[in-house]
Amino acid sequence: MRIIKLLMIFLAVMALFPGCNNLGVANTTTAEWFQKNGSMTFRSNEISSNCRNFLLARQMSKLYDEDPESAIYCIYQDYRVTHERLYLTVLTDLCYAAGMNAGSNDKRVAFHCAAAYFAYQYLFCKSVHPDIPMPYDMDVFIIARYYDSALDTLIDYLNNKRIVFNKSYNLPAVAGLTLTFEEPLNELPFVIDKSVQVLSCYRFMAEGFYVYSYKPGLGVPLITRSDNPVPMPKPFKPTAYLSHPATFFLRMGEAENGNVRARIELYNTLNIDTVKVDSKTAPLSVDFTTPLAYDLRKPPIIDGFSFMFKADSPDNYGLFALEMQQNKIPLVFVHGLMSNPRTWVQMVNILLDDPDIRHNYQMWLFTYSTGNPVLYSAYLLRKSLLEAQVNFKTPEAAANFNQMIIVSHSMGGLLSKTTIQNTGSQLKDKLVPPEVLAKKKLTPAEQQFVMDMLVFEQLGFVKAVIFMATPHRGADMATWVIARWASSWISLPNYLKEHIYGLRKRINPAEELEDADSIHIDTGLDNLAPENKMLRALSEVPFAANVPYFTVCGNRDAAGVPGGTDGIVPYWSSHLNSAQSELIVESDHSVQDNAAAIEEVRKILLQHLHTTGRIK
Repeated sequence: MRIIKLLMIFLAVMALFPGCNNLGVANTTTAEWFQKNGSMTFRSNEISSNCRNFLLARQMSKLYDEDPESAIYCIYQDYRVTHERLYLTVLTDLCYAAGMNAGSNDKRVAFHCAAAYFAYQYLFCKSVHPDIPMPYDMDVFIIARYYDSALDTLIDYLNNKRIVFNKSYNLPAVAGLTLTFEEPLNELPFVIDKSVQVLSCYRFMAEGFYVYSYKPGLGVPLITRSDNPVPMPKPFKPTAYLSHPATFFLRMGEAENGNVRARIELYNTLNIDTVKVDSKTAPLSVDFTTPLAYDLRKPPIIDGFSFMFKADSPDNYGLFALEMQQNKIPLVFVHGLMSNPRTWVQMVNILLDDPDIRHNYQMWLFTYSTGNPVLYSAYLLRKSLLEAQVNFKTPEAAANFNQMIIVSHSMGGLLSKTTIQNTGSQLKDKLVPPEVLAKKKLTPAEQQFVMDMLVFEQLGFVKAVIFMATPHRGADMATWVIARWASSWISLPNYLKEHIYGLRKRINPAEELEDADSIHIDTGLDNLAPENKMLRALSEVPFAANVPYFTVCGNRDAAGVPGGTDGIVPYWSSHLNSAQSELIVESDHSVQDNAAAIEEVRKILLQHLHTTGRIK
């Protein structure tokens, strides 16, 4: 019966919260990936017309068709004499096409290792003439794509052989070359061990995202994963099994007696998106969408819903950090009712595409059980942020931490507003009459509990809050029968029940209470009712005068029109008179997924960087 009731509630909730996209990945090939993303049209196993003309002019066309390895060897010997750039263009093209026609993986890799080497020499070798064309020359673009695609073959091969992280090994290539690999350079946020996976983004097509956050460059964008948690200080949650965006780059020297020194370099693209070779700096290929999509290929659609009913879980809140850097500003996302950090994936994906935001902000996600009372969840948020602060000890790190911005959705806005409010005794006096407390001597633990929940000061390091579809004055949805029914099934933490039970027994000893489980405590869902005493008291606490806040409201009927509703929160509840700015978008309650709303957040974040002098 319990399962049936929860299922009925879940179906009703899904009807109220539309727009859950089918996010994930589909398998693809490298050629299909490039064709779909418009970077270049691969000829697969065919050489270009320019290469064919080159072969015909030298009477080598038949030799290449019958014995491509011999033809490539002869052309390479000519290149070693002339050092003409044209030969590298031809060799790259021939080696790539021959690799696609190879009958075995070993032979394909031999051709593609040579293709990567010739492409690398074309792009970076100082002894080649004439000088490299201008960066916008099409030959440079095509050679770079062949380099990337050849590396894609290589990393797939190394993965299958389980030698990608080996400290030393050799791979034979055509044209009499051998690649000698040195110990890899690891710039990833975790230690390389046997549990680490590196998957080429070119083998997956992200699905369900509004924007594909990809920038072409050199190297292969990767999905990197580790089964071992990235070491994180308190209060951050471990991030095992979460994918991390990276790029695979292969650095190579000039061949000496056929031997080519090579080193795999793995770059964390949240921090590094260029690579330097001698005096040249080149952009890395970066892909932020595919790692996100890979993690969401099995959407946990019910997680936020079930988590609301398990508010008594001992591990029911915390901060997840996509990264933790001393030189970046924390950007904290706080989700809403019956949700989880996944609600921010569209926004995170788009924001990561902006290099100014990516280089200056680090994204943290606060999660909590939305079944808990709002003031309790708000206390957990403030507690988590204060605990995070102690990890930023140097003056430079503290200065970055002290520019924190919070982006909140729905109920998450009620938590977030407490970071920029000074209650004094106002909230305590309204929820617990002072004359009652004056007559009752509270234990130190009870006094601390009251202070934690009802008396708080603004967090000085929070410099702005963005409220998205926040029910500052409640939502009628919370009064519906289905909502009241759902609230009755929420299990609250024993810590909370026991403290409130003790307070009520002390304040009113005559009240007949069997135990902590016998008392009624308003849940987070109850707190959203417009007439809820806590909500009304919290809405009357003013915001700190020195902190700007911004609102994004949804209107199902039209953008830019005050009034109406997003289907859950009406405008009269989400509107704030003193907001620095207000944007009304045509949207249901999931305004955090709205393109115009995301752009508004991006502009606010960039303006903050301008104000603080981090960008001009």
